[in-house]
Amino acid sequence: MIQYNKLHHGGFTMSIYKKISFITLVFFLTLSLHADSPVWKISNEKSSIYLGGTIHVLKPTDFPLDKAFHKAYNDSQKIYFEVDIDKVNSREFQEKATQKLIYTDGQTLKDNISDKTYGLLEEFFINKGMHISMMQNFKPSMVVLIMTVMELESLGFHSAGVDDFFYRLAINDNKKIGTLESTDDQLRFLVNMGKGQEDELLIYTIKDLENTAQMMDKIKDMWSNAKLQEMNAYLLKPMSREFPTLYKEILVDRNNNWMPIIKDMFNTEEKELVLVGFLHLVGEDGLLHQLKRDGYKIEIIE
Repeated sequence: MIQYNKLHHGGFTMSIYKKISFITLVFFLTLSLHADSPVWKISNEKSSIYLGGTIHVLKPTDFPLDKAFHKAYNDSQKIYFEVDIDKVNSREFQEKATQKLIYTDGQTLKDNISDKTYGLLEEFFINKGMHISMMQNFKPSMVVLIMTVMELESLGFHSAGVDDFFYRLAINDNKKIGTLESTDDQLRFLVNMGKGQEDELLIYTIKDLENTAQMMDKIKDMWSNAKLQEMNAYLLKPMSREFPTLYKEILVDRNNNWMPIIKDMFNTEEKELVLVGFLHLVGEDGLLHQLKRDGYKIEIIE
């Protein structure tokens, strides 16, 4: 059983935070594209960049990664990530995240959700050999992350994913590194996750986690084979329908914020590889659709 002080303090909170992009792994596209790898070359009349869709947490057996990632990486001088991974791993950020994700005013989890939802959560944690009292200081968004990471780790998803792999590789190879947003941006999205829909988010999560094993197998297949339309139907549409505010904040707003940064890359001499969670590439609000709409040429990297 996980001890309360381990849950309450930085180490466990950080391990949860580093895997939150599994939650954001839920958004997609209606481009009539198909590929055998989730990496694209984006071009205009002047230059080109690479854009790769990632999964942020994997099993050790999911390596080595598709050769298209390595091809794009080797041809690029600067690698862009959603956020600075070392800063996310820092003690300073751990403490900041912890303070944002716990109640500090005397409130508890039970005070902020319905009795029905609380009962369902209690049953969930009993089945995991835990008592819900261990969650009382955590806000609903943090509880969702704890539940998700517990389930993923029970299925063997212990390894960092594509982003962390190439971040470490880029540092080792002395490649330039860029980011699309700050750690404060990412933390704000997390803190606001499901705000105003706490009961719905928790119930949705409990239901979803019942099928995590099958879901992750399906997600990995759609990711590795770039099945954009299938992912759109499987994850993106249900998310946008059931949690429109969350969908807008985590996907639409962030994609729109990233677009000017990505477009500026076409004015540099160096070649860039941009790595973002796969769901940011899909749907009419996805980066691929927006780039195609704005006249950029989209090619699959094989």
